[in-house]
Amino acid sequence: MSQTIPFPERVSDLSAQARVIGPIDPHLAGLPHEGAVRLFKADATGNRFLIVLGHPAEVAAAVIRLVGCGQAWSFDSLLSLDLVPGGTVLMRVWEQDGSESAMCGNGARAVARLLDMLGLPLRIALKSGRALDVVRTADGLYSVPLGPVMDGGAFPVPQLGAPPFRLYQVCGEPHAVALMPSLSGVPLEAWGRLTVPRANCTVVSRSRGGEVAARTFERGVNRETLSCGTGATAAAQRLLDAVGVGPDDAATINVRMRGGLLRVRVVPGLGSYLEGSAEVWELNH
Repeated sequence: MSQTIPFPERVSDLSAQARVIGPIDPHLAGLPHEGAVRLFKADATGNRFLIVLGHPAEVAAAVIRLVGCGQAWSFDSLLSLDLVPGGTVLMRVWEQDGSESAMCGNGARAVARLLDMLGLPLRIALKSGRALDVVRTADGLYSVPLGPVMDGGAFPVPQLGAPPFRLYQVCGEPHAVALMPSLSGVPLEAWGRLTVPRANCTVVSRSRGGEVAARTFERGVNRETLSCGTGATAAAQRLLDAVGVGPDDAATINVRMRGGLLRVRVVPGLGSYLEGSAEVWELNH
């Protein structure tokens, strides 16, 4: 019978799962053996990641070391990948402030790219118990099934002049989303400081050419990132709700973030799919 280990809410809670190991070795060929991890950097539409791949105890030790290094990260978030039976991985999303995010859509695309490179199935397990079966689209993008976006109703932002925000849950990741006439001059950092850590702060507006413009201040990262996959998905849903598109209607929304273009497809009965490219490189290999 398998044993279920409670998932920590902060990186400090990983200590019980970690094993004391030697220096992180990014030079290993093939999948990591017990006692070692492999490190990768990734870029998914401007969203930058460090990926740690290995067996659970070694990955936990590496995460503790990286979060506690005392230096500012040159990437947005840390993705830990535990090798699990069946040739797949368990993805967890860590932030420099020591918190753990529920989901990262762009991170899932980056992980799918890595799995593709390693010849592994494009299946990503999440701490919620859900498994994401990522596919490649006809135009070569990675398509992540995020499921139905849940509307949590009005989200209070206690600042005079702040627009009405609504709370959306994208695969468990919360976003407070405001629909704006324009994103020019939007005080996103000020509003973001008022929504985190309860939720990420996302603003969205219609733009010319059928695209949607969006920006996200991410919790844990605690600043605006160039791109946010769950933010783009929540932004698309906010716009669809505003124009009266229901869950039984198919839709495709192109969301322009500062790091590039993301595509959100809504499939009746299945929910939203986040689609885009990703690049992955192994460090010093």
